[in-house]
Amino acid sequence: RLRHSGDVEGHAHRAIAGMSETLDRKRPLFILAFHGDPESAAVRQILSRRGYRSRPIGDTLPDAPVGDFLFTQPPA
Repeated sequence: RLRHSGDVEGHAHRAIAGMSETLDRKRPLFILAFHGDPESAAVRQILSRRGYRSRPIGDTLPDAPVGDFLFTQPPA
């Protein structure tokens, strides 16, 4: 599985939106640290449309706009 690492400081939604072909072909997993809305809402929308599910990491609440999350797709 493809893994991507980057520090985009509150712009994950822009970085992920630019990866549409990679998302569709490689189905990478993401570990993301959100800094708040609108970043978290935009990322969730982009990834959920492609079948991704999110899971909070550590003490983060499931729908929190701030915190660490793992995003994965079900196996093909």
